[in-house]
Amino acid sequence: MRGKQMNEVQQIESSNSLGTVDRLDLAGLTLDLRREELRDAAGTRIELRNRSFGVLRHLATNAGRVVTKDELLEVNWPGVTVTDDSLTQCISEIRRALGDAGRDLIRTVPRRGYMIVLPDRPPVALSPVVAGPSNWALHTQPRVVIPVVLAAALLVLWGLWTATNDVGSPPAVVSAPVGVSRGPTVAVLPFDNQTGDAGRDALADGLTQGMISALGRFAELRVLTRGVTKGYGGRAPSTIDLGQGLGVAYVVEGTLRRDGEASRVDIRLSDARTGAQVWSKTFEVRLAAASLLATEDEIAGTASAMIGSYWGAIGIAEFKRIQSKSTSELTPYECIVQGVIGTSTDITVPEPVAKARECLERLTRSETGNAAAWAALVLVFNTQRNWGFALPPDEAASVDKRLYLAANALTAANHAIELAPNDAFVRGLAARAAWMACQPDQVRIETRRAIALNPNDPQNLGPLGTLMAASGFWEEGVALAEKGIALTAPSTPRWWWWAIAKDHWFRGRYVPALDAFRQAFVEQLWLSHLQMAYTLPFLDRTDEAKAHVASILKLSPGFTIREADAYYAMWCFPQPYREKMRGALRKAGLPH
Repeated sequence: MRGKQMNEVQQIESSNSLGTVDRLDLAGLTLDLRREELRDAAGTRIELRNRSFGVLRHLATNAGRVVTKDELLEVNWPGVTVTDDSLTQCISEIRRALGDAGRDLIRTVPRRGYMIVLPDRPPVALSPVVAGPSNWALHTQPRVVIPVVLAAALLVLWGLWTATNDVGSPPAVVSAPVGVSRGPTVAVLPFDNQTGDAGRDALADGLTQGMISALGRFAELRVLTRGVTKGYGGRAPSTIDLGQGLGVAYVVEGTLRRDGEASRVDIRLSDARTGAQVWSKTFEVRLAAASLLATEDEIAGTASAMIGSYWGAIGIAEFKRIQSKSTSELTPYECIVQGVIGTSTDITVPEPVAKARECLERLTRSETGNAAAWAALVLVFNTQRNWGFALPPDEAASVDKRLYLAANALTAANHAIELAPNDAFVRGLAARAAWMACQPDQVRIETRRAIALNPNDPQNLGPLGTLMAASGFWEEGVALAEKGIALTAPSTPRWWWWAIAKDHWFRGRYVPALDAFRQAFVEQLWLSHLQMAYTLPFLDRTDEAKAHVASILKLSPGFTIREADAYYAMWCFPQPYREKMRGALRKAGLPH
């Protein structure tokens, strides 16, 4: 066996028999079970915490079968009571160590555990079934257990087969797991070091790999591995030619420039079908930072979220592209994009919401295991409850008659969590569903889980900060919102300023409150005028407040203080906030 070339994905070597495995090669890395080390291709040791190594070892020696969470906890934390979060952190650390192949190699099996996927057979699939629109029950198939010896033998046979067969294949990608909607393919080109300092090549390389790995965490995207794109550094053809040659829809490029003692990192996203640049941002890196690796992770995590999340630059670009399509023509990925982008908080027209609900309800019937589709339904229900869009006339006219949508959102969120408990997108929308149901403690729990899964995702930071503030956790919510705003400036979604504005207002700081409400202002949104109307009287600017009341009545004829209070009660604001608001609106002249 030692003289044979083995498969790049997995390889087992044993000292005497298949039953006593010594080493396991995973994605080009060597897991040495005797020395308890994970090493790269050059033999350099990759640091893993003892617990994380133990989890990886147990999964590797049980390759091909689902290992339950309870089993992993019992083996690695014997006699110690810990939460699932401890195991989740270990899995995340292992996947980071394995690089872009790690996401596909270690598969999360919803509600069960984890498994290392054999290269020549798919994992045991779950088969969720929809029992009915209000009675969604998930059923699973029995687990198929593959003994350790058989798993090892299969891996060895796979290695021998690939060593003697020339198998052609398309460019390697970090592919989506079963049950995930496939979206566009993305290529990350090697970042170009233009500082003139060869010592910063390592930084450029680290950012390149960081972007590939971070984008790969968005399961809906197909990200080319570094081996495919490494030859394009500094001499890439035109974006369109590159897209055609690699079969990608989007290209990410990066440039490292010197700025005194610091470096500036310019990251750009281009549409490879048109050659147009659709997003760019500059980050600053100080080489004296305590941890350059942490800086790389922060930049890659932030940039990848701004590019690859459903709310990101790719999602926005795809949303614009699909508006000419009918609902029946949308792919699953496009349907989810419609649900996410088409239900933004400051939307003022109902058509995108109706389109989103129709396609998502059809998608969750046909693909009941699609966690992102269930999660996106939370956004649809939230938008419909907030503004009455695409609902029967009696529900559209009454806040009280729309309150039932919170229960729908909770049901959808629970389905999503069962399918993808370690997905930041899912956890963030679970927090939104809890907020809709006025469950403040659960809002805080789910928010913290979402942020822990991806601490640099501004698309969670901004919205969840606002929900946390509305749930009574003002300081924590404002801190999250401020971080999200700082990461996305100058293109921050306006409503992310609400947490900051309302915190200032509630504490009696009316000048900064007014400034923040102005940042959030949307002329066509009655709520923007309402916020100005209940702030300006405290600054002795009642005439301006009355002008905003006139705008409210123009946008929403017959609107009253009682209706404003019903909205804020629905949004779970405390009674003292609402009482203070009602008094200011009376001064502004809004009918009772």
